[in-house]
Amino acid sequence: MRKLLLLLLWLVGFAVVRAGVADFNTMNGGEITNSYGTYTSSQGWTAKNCRICSNATGTTMMDVDSLGVVISGKTTAVGELSSPTLSGGIASLTFSYGLIWKDTNGVSLTVNIIQNDEIVRTEKVVYPSITQYNSSIAVINDLNVAGDFVIQIVNNCPSGSTTIKDRTSVWSLSWTGYEETALEQVATPVISPDEGQITNETEISISCATEGASIYYTVDGTDPSVENGSLYEGPFTIEEDCTVKAIAVMEGISDSEVAEAVFTIVEVDQNVQTATFDFTDPSTLNPAQSTPASNSGVSLNDVELTSGPITFVATRGASATADCRLWTTTSGTTDFRIFKTSTMTISGNNAKIKQIDFTGNKANSSYFTAETGTLSGSTWTASGKSESAVFTATATANISTITVTYSVNVNTGIENELVEVSDSPVEYYNLQGVKIATPVAGSICIRVQGGNATKVLVK
Repeated sequence: MRKLLLLLLWLVGFAVVRAGVADFNTMNGGEITNSYGTYTSSQGWTAKNCRICSNATGTTMMDVDSLGVVISGKTTAVGELSSPTLSGGIASLTFSYGLIWKDTNGVSLTVNIIQNDEIVRTEKVVYPSITQYNSSIAVINDLNVAGDFVIQIVNNCPSGSTTIKDRTSVWSLSWTGYEETALEQVATPVISPDEGQITNETEISISCATEGASIYYTVDGTDPSVENGSLYEGPFTIEEDCTVKAIAVMEGISDSEVAEAVFTIVEVDQNVQTATFDFTDPSTLNPAQSTPASNSGVSLNDVELTSGPITFVATRGASATADCRLWTTTSGTTDFRIFKTSTMTISGNNAKIKQIDFTGNKANSSYFTAETGTLSGSTWTASGKSESAVFTATATANISTITVTYSVNVNTGIENELVEVSDSPVEYYNLQGVKIATPVAGSICIRVQGGNATKVLVK
């Protein structure tokens, strides 16, 4: 049994326990006091708004040779007992407490464990029915704070009095130490992505924080081991839904816990692209716009802005108080402003709009509504795939950027070469939706003519 216990401690870590005792007997030179003030022990314990006490005459509440600290409950001068900075950590705290005076609201104390000037553990010691000359022992376990720390005990002043009340005596304070040790076990592997929907082109990687550890993994849901699974040698892909499990091993210490991630394969729409209208930098708009001077604007009423096959147009409403406009604040930031009853129309030229995302400090469903689809917060989602979306301002909206996610309408297959098929003007876009002036031979691009868009190989 003893060998088994030692083995378990080696596997899961253990605490090194040391004991400490407060030296209240050295406060005020070892003498009791009749006045409240600040007193310090030789070890550095500090009692603020406190007095030093011993057993009341004729009672045996406290140890015969012990001095205690009376922590005042006066709300305008709350009593507080604090240790110096102690080392070795703290696992548990024990102290005796009681009432020497005839206070009728019992005891209410807060015990704080402090590290680096921050409270890391808080416990309450409450005994509302305790009476004069009676005592109790507070035992606080599982504090488990490693490193340097400070013990603080504060009177909660249960009477709420501005005079000296709730005078709680504390004595015979001790604690046990606590020191964390490193776990003798290989760190659990990390699978990335952690789980969820991925494509069959998404690479799955596995890592382990324990240097020198070997990783074994499975993709059939079984638990991996050295005997069952593949040795991880680099990122890999999967072709179907599966559960990836991984374990890390290293000679001389315990194997890691098993990491697990469930993946679902989804098809990728190769034609999905994004278009962005960045109003914070008007020069990036198409056509480029001038940045307004400080605290002024530039009208965008009925100005057609394009980004790839996506068009943005703002129209002033009949009762709008101002033009739809770019506006620069006195702090130098620029955005797009649209006023109540004005509209924004975002449409696609041979492109189906799937989603529109707005940014800005007033760029969500609190400031405008959508005629179709679903507007939730700052994101609009189409019902199916839409060629346009219209938004009407219900209040003044400030918009920094608009990002449109869309898919290009393309015919299946790839044409061998470009052939002019009508008198309609022809435009070319790369697969990211950016307009191309002159296609490069050997490249694949989107050719838009009239109402048709076709993916073509340029020769």
